[in-house]
Amino acid sequence: MYSPKIYEPLVPCLYYAGQATNVNMTKLVNAFVYEGLATGYYGLEAANTLPDIDSTLPWLPKPLVQLVEETSSNGSHRVHPLRPTEIQRLYQWYDTIQLVAEKDDEKNGR
Repeated sequence: MYSPKIYEPLVPCLYYAGQATNVNMTKLVNAFVYEGLATGYYGLEAANTLPDIDSTLPWLPKPLVQLVEETSSNGSHRVHPLRPTEIQRLYQWYDTIQLVAEKDDEKNGR
C-alpha cells in the first residue's frame, strides 16, 4: 500500500503544533486526515471504507455521554443518553489540545 509523504514545508508547522499541544505529529496528522475524509465527499468507496474512529484513533478519549430529558406529546418524561458523533468527539479533542497550545503560548510569552 502507498505510504504518502508529508509536504516538507508542513513538517515544521506540525512539529510546533505537536510541541505546543503535547501530541506527537503522527497523531495530529492521523486526526487531520480522518477529519478530512469523514467530513468531505471523496466518492462512495472512500466513504464506505473509512474505519470507525475507535480503531483509527484509539487514543482519542471515549465520549462523554450526556443525559437528555424529553417530554413527549402525551406529557410523559423520558431520559436517554445522547452520544456525540465521531466527528464531534474529534472536535472535542481538538478543543482540549488547543487549550494546551494556548497555555503554552502564554507560558512562553507568545
